[in-house]
Amino acid sequence: MGEHKHHESRRRVLYRLFLFQLKLLADGIRDIILSPVSIIAVLMGLIAGNKDPDKYLNRLMKFGQRSDVWINLFDMHEGKETSDAWIAPLEVRMKQKYSDAIDDQHWISRSGRRMNNALDHVNSEIDSKKKPSNDNQT
Repeated sequence: MGEHKHHESRRRVLYRLFLFQLKLLADGIRDIILSPVSIIAVLMGLIAGNKDPDKYLNRLMKFGQRSDVWINLFDMHEGKETSDAWIAPLEVRMKQKYSDAIDDQHWISRSGRRMNNALDHVNSEIDSKKKPSNDNQT
């Protein structure tokens, strides 16, 4: 079908964006939950912590560190147990769905082709403006 190599790169970057947005959502939900829980942890430590008032806050911080590794927002924790291993089957299913949708009748295929055609047009317009014109040379 003559598909350009950069079309696959576009699909890959869109998938990475999708994953990043999921991870940002998980990170944000975690932060919203940890904010009031941290206040409760400090209050509990002050009331019941005796000689170790930061005991509960330290536990919360360790949990936060573990969840940070698991969310792996910026792909910094390769080789550790992260959400990436949990999400990997989704990528396989999405690639399978895309390969099943190669025929022209499927909306995914049509949408992807339209997006690539539009981006190819925009890219060629930008590239043509970047090239110096031979008319201006003397």
